[in-house]
Amino acid sequence: MSSPEVERRLRQQGADVESLYEISTRVEDKIDAVDGKVDRLTVAVEQRLTGVEHRIDTVSESLTALNQRLDASQTMLEQILARLDRT
Repeated sequence: MSSPEVERRLRQQGADVESLYEISTRVEDKIDAVDGKVDRLTVAVEQRLTGVEHRIDTVSESLTALNQRLDASQTMLEQILARLDRT
C-alpha cells in the first residue's frame, strides 16, 4: 500500500472516529433531554396520584359515615317493627 493511500485511510479513520464522537454526544444530549422529561412527568404523576389518594380517602370516610347512619336507621326501624308486632 502506498504512503498516500495509508495517509488517506488514516485521515478517513480519524474523521470516522470524530463522527462517532459527535453522534455519541448527540445521543447523550437526547438521552439527557428525555431523562429530564421523564423526571418531570414522574413528579406530575406522583402529585396527581397523591391528590387522587386524598380524594379516595375522603370518599371512603364519607361511605363509612353513611354506613354508620344506615346501620343506626336499620336498628331504629327494627325497633319500630318490633313494637308494631307487639301491638
